[in-house]
Amino acid sequence: MPPLLSRLPTTDPNTGDLLAVIETPKGSPNKYDYDDTCAAFRLAEVMPKGSYFPYDFGFIPSTVGDDGDPLDVLVFMDDPAPVGCVLTIRLIGAIEAKQQEKGGDWERNDRLLAVATHAHTHAHIEGLDDPDCWMKPKHFLPTTISKKAKRLSH
Repeated sequence: MPPLLSRLPTTDPNTGDLLAVIETPKGSPNKYDYDDTCAAFRLAEVMPKGSYFPYDFGFIPSTVGDDGDPLDVLVFMDDPAPVGCVLTIRLIGAIEAKQQEKGGDWERNDRLLAVATHAHTHAHIEGLDDPDCWMKPKHFLPTTISKKAKRLSH
């Protein structure tokens, strides 16, 4: 039986590039979460009418963040990748964030920012000084988290 997507190696064994698993494609109004218990993607929420994910959203396999989930990653790529796609990425930065479940404690929940190694449109991006890669994610994340009765601080 193949390994669960969340337990794949963190890096590609052939290239050494970092791996990401896409949970929610760019342009999707629905958020999906990978569920280890059934090795499938579950619909986590439907965003408000007119809202959508501006970039592919996923996780780095075989990692664990302070919230107990794999590390989150926003991937910059030309077109959306399908749910469950495993791709190689190049990290360009992170949005440091803390989030609070309703009535709970604050916990760290950073979002890594990366460019897909096969991207053409975003291939030139080397860091966070490119305004196209920084402004949308920074403003998008507080909006999506606030819809889920969570508070975000960055």
